[in-house]
Amino acid sequence: MYVPISARGRVKELLQNWPEKDVSLYRGDRWERILGLGDLGVADGHSYRQTSLYTACAGVPPQYCLPVMLDVGTNNRDLLDDPLYLGLRQERVRATNITRS
Repeated sequence: MYVPISARGRVKELLQNWPEKDVSLYRGDRWERILGLGDLGVADGHSYRQTSLYTACAGVPPQYCLPVMLDVGTNNRDLLDDPLYLGLRQERVRATNITRS
């Protein structure tokens, strides 16, 4: 499931759109320091690979897994300049940049 920073305050509503209602494993990522590779924006499918591993190696049925891609932007200039990049085209939002409401 793709969740952009612009959905802040509506995440519960978005999660309720997932067709499987009996999810017991959520795997979320904000795509910054995956395996020491740096800021990958949303270009990497790490959450999907992780949930596949949970299924293949730990026997967790796939219908109980929900990979969540949190898109908070990227500071990777190559991605921001790439016309095929699918993520938000904005500087990465850090926790210190978010105001509480």
